[in-house]
Amino acid sequence: MTTTSAPRVPVARRPAGVAAAAGTTWTAQLASWLHTHATSIVVVSVALGAIAVVHAWGMATFPARFDDEGTYVSQAWSLLTRGALSPYTYWYDHPPLGWMQLAGWFASTGALDRGGNAVTAGREAMLVAHLVSSGLLYVLARRLGFARGWSVVALVLYTASPLALSMHRMVFLDNLAMPWLIGAFVLACTPRHRLSAYAGAALPLLLYSSISGVGLGNILSSQVIAQEIVRTLVGSIGLIAAVPITTAVAALLTSTSAAAEEFPPTGGMSGGSGPSTAALLLLTFGGLAVAAGAAMLAMQQIRRD
Repeated sequence: MTTTSAPRVPVARRPAGVAAAAGTTWTAQLASWLHTHATSIVVVSVALGAIAVVHAWGMATFPARFDDEGTYVSQAWSLLTRGALSPYTYWYDHPPLGWMQLAGWFASTGALDRGGNAVTAGREAMLVAHLVSSGLLYVLARRLGFARGWSVVALVLYTASPLALSMHRMVFLDNLAMPWLIGAFVLACTPRHRLSAYAGAALPLLLYSSISGVGLGNILSSQVIAQEIVRTLVGSIGLIAAVPITTAVAALLTSTSAAAEEFPPTGGMSGGSGPSTAALLLLTFGGLAVAAGAAMLAMQQIRRD
């Protein structure tokens, strides 16, 4: 008995260069990103280096230590050593996420064991938070369409003002909240309007509200966030208005038809006591047209602003 084997089909193989390129896609993307943003990276690195020197120079002695600084440092110390949010059982203060971050800095860097005083260790964390805020501010300015030079000017004004040289050094929860707030604005201004961007922007906003104690209503009423909220609401007003209007029209038509069957019209010019179908349809489409027109006008006004 003779057996025949099936012909062998040649298997297409990927060239070695293509396989190697597929394995290093992320490195190629990283190299491309670094090449594209090389100038900005150099500018920001130099600016952040200068900012670090300016704010670190003499931060242990200026400004004078404030009582709130000792309070927040003691609460971070209590979280590390006692597992309690505060060394006092009767203490009522801001939401604890701020000094939780401060405790994380102490635990990861050993700042409390390097000598000096505890407030100076806390001011080291403020320096890091200020550098992160400054870098995010540059990114935000670029996202808003500012040129590279004007973005650097905004960075200098933010970090070199006399008020910043004093307040940004102090162990305040507001300084820990600033990176989260500016980061939320950066995500909200992303050029690709994705759900992940809005979800990512919501988390820093909630963290900022938790750290600083600022109400969520005050955050949502800020210009950038309020504009996005209004744009979303205006864009969907037609769909929102269509559901109740359609339901009401259907209910009126059904009730009118049932009433006409039970109580036939006795004559007259109107032909019945209920509204006509044509009038109800005219009212429905007229309402939708008005809603759509209002939405379009509002969107045009937002784009002009």
